[in-house]
Amino acid sequence: MKTIKNKKDRGWNYNMISISQMNREGNKYQKRKHMIITGLCNNNCRFCFSKENLKIGHLSVNKIKKILDQGLSEGCEGLIISGGEPTIHPEFIEVIYLAKKRGYKYIEVITNGRMFSYPSFFKKVKDAGLDAITFSVHGHNAVLHDFITRVKGSYNQVIKAVKFASRLHIPIKINVVVNKKNINHLKDIASTFSELGVRVIGLLQLVPFGEAWNNRDRLFYDLSKYNKSIKEFLEESKKRGLSVWSNRFNVNTYSCYPELAQDPDKFVNEVEARLYEFQESSNKNKPLYCYPNRCDFCFLKNFCKTFFEINDFVHNNKRGFKVNPIKFADYYARNIVPLLIKGKKGDTNLIKHNIPKFIEAKQK
Repeated sequence: MKTIKNKKDRGWNYNMISISQMNREGNKYQKRKHMIITGLCNNNCRFCFSKENLKIGHLSVNKIKKILDQGLSEGCEGLIISGGEPTIHPEFIEVIYLAKKRGYKYIEVITNGRMFSYPSFFKKVKDAGLDAITFSVHGHNAVLHDFITRVKGSYNQVIKAVKFASRLHIPIKINVVVNKKNINHLKDIASTFSELGVRVIGLLQLVPFGEAWNNRDRLFYDLSKYNKSIKEFLEESKKRGLSVWSNRFNVNTYSCYPELAQDPDKFVNEVEARLYEFQESSNKNKPLYCYPNRCDFCFLKNFCKTFFEINDFVHNNKRGFKVNPIKFADYYARNIVPLLIKGKKGDTNLIKHNIPKFIEAKQK
């Protein structure tokens, strides 16, 4: 079977295509724009996929203005800024100011926290209008965190940044990329950062691209062998009143830990991040370039298998039509994933019955 080979867009490619997501704060949903302003970073994480798949420098301010305006036209009230490492963009503070001036009610940054360890920088960003921060944290001490980031001193910097945020009463979250090196220390990470004021922890699974793929023997793990560590982490989080969410885990994980089940909108975002490749796959009726070598390491394995099967059916039985990847991802996340979590199989006949919901005419 031939596969899609695309030198332009390989792997997780957040290439500033509009990625809108619904975030829930309490009982209120808010549509938020996810904007990547740089592909550059001042860390060198062992699991990073951006160096391979996000080969851009800093976006120009004019480009950023267009993305901000696009988000508002899409009905977004909030903004998520990420990278790379967004704080090293030379106009980062100006970006915050521009977003607030244009009318965004909520602005959050996803960061490794190192620049926020400088009080003067932190104050300028806060004064520009930043509302919340998600820090990327991968260990409970300097030995582990710095080993993963490959930057000595990065842990001490993020600790300092978290403390500054707490003093300034800025809401703090942390994201942890779970890997073989830190999975036995998730409980320690929860307790350490809870004491520093963190109230939300996100667990992110590795993706088999970039540095993570190069270091796969050292980083990827069999989750079934770490049930004790996950349970201890969840118990610790519950005891401390922490909210926990997850992203990019295999759907089988959620049958064991339903409280971690991925939000459907986040699932769709992940497919949208590789939209070009899925569109090519749909148009040419061929799997992605990463098939089949990386499938066993990827949370999209079941989705891709079903997508290819349905697209092949449409290709052979509904001439002139193709599967729309985003519409299919939305249908899959809301209708098939819940069945898989309950241990049931996704009924292919049921999916075929609903084909009109996610197909579209091919462009001539």
